[in-house]
Amino acid sequence: MGVRRRQAWGRSLSPLERVSRLVPEEFLSEEVNAMRSTEAKESKQGPSLLSRRVPQVQSHQDQGLAPAHLLSPTSRNIPFQEGELVLAEFRRRRHSEFKKLCRLTAGGKLNSSWGAILFAEIIGKLPGQLFLTSTGQTFLIRRPTLEDYVLLMKRGPTISYPKDINAMLLLMDINQGDVVLEAGSGSGALSLFLSRAVGPLGHVISYEVRKDHHSIAKTNYQNWRAAWKIGHPVEWPDNVEFINEDISTAAEGLKTKTFDAVALDMLIPQNAVITIVPNLKQGGVCAVYIANITQVIELLEAIRTSKSPLFCERIIEVTHRNWLVHPVTQKSKGNMVDDLTCCNENDELTAEQSEDDAFLVKLQKFNPPYTKTVPDDDC
Repeated sequence: MGVRRRQAWGRSLSPLERVSRLVPEEFLSEEVNAMRSTEAKESKQGPSLLSRRVPQVQSHQDQGLAPAHLLSPTSRNIPFQEGELVLAEFRRRRHSEFKKLCRLTAGGKLNSSWGAILFAEIIGKLPGQLFLTSTGQTFLIRRPTLEDYVLLMKRGPTISYPKDINAMLLLMDINQGDVVLEAGSGSGALSLFLSRAVGPLGHVISYEVRKDHHSIAKTNYQNWRAAWKIGHPVEWPDNVEFINEDISTAAEGLKTKTFDAVALDMLIPQNAVITIVPNLKQGGVCAVYIANITQVIELLEAIRTSKSPLFCERIIEVTHRNWLVHPVTQKSKGNMVDDLTCCNENDELTAEQSEDDAFLVKLQKFNPPYTKTVPDDDC
């Protein structure tokens, strides 16, 4: 007896649906089981109901604007406008194959190997809209997050990665209104995160010895602020001061300033530590981003020999593991069988340090003990 073939108009299962059907019902919550039952009832009523779940894709010929009910003042939806940054993303299977930052202009267009989209078709639409390119491929157009921006913006030196930057903010315990010193502006990634953390009442002073890196960091910061102003109701704070000077020789300029925290991202951070210690508040934290463990040892040795009032509280390495949950097809007695698997995207990597991993060193300033700490005998 032959195997019953699926009808030509039947809908094939997506990878996520295949995974869902492999999970036994007893392992699912009552809410999920109820949703699964509702889905099964709808599937028996024909494909018309199922078509409601298909995301709306904006054709490359459709010039319509966003629906009026999505543009009400209470919806917090702001359509794309000319001059702001957008992120175009094309995904195939489980991976993103194309990501590109674009600035919307009236007569411009997004070009890619998967077709083109006119910017005029994007302006006026809401973020998160799916668009069809000129070749029929589906692109997701959305506003970039700060993480997206720093990973895709123009770079000079290698950036500090967002996972490490967020850990540094926690180590320094940055709060709204803080005054922070940054040494090593680089491409401006850390400067942007510090700007958001200290808020409009805070201030960040960022030193960079190289003129080209200083220019890139300043431009990236200004471009982000300009795009943010167009697409958001609240303006990004203008609270970062970029200085093209060597922090190691800037003691005179820092003499009248006191900082709540210090962030160092330099090739030789020990040269700056001695300079900035007098300007760090008592109990303040200096967080240092270092590429390898050898440099960590050199930093700690320099602090010890210079007798700087800093003690090393923590040394950490931040690692992220990306997981995939998807069905795999295995052969069992000549038949192809679906099985559920969870795997780590980095399983094929060895235990060696990854290229984008770094060490974060938390140094805290302390006050040396008073010379006279023992009471007199006659007291």
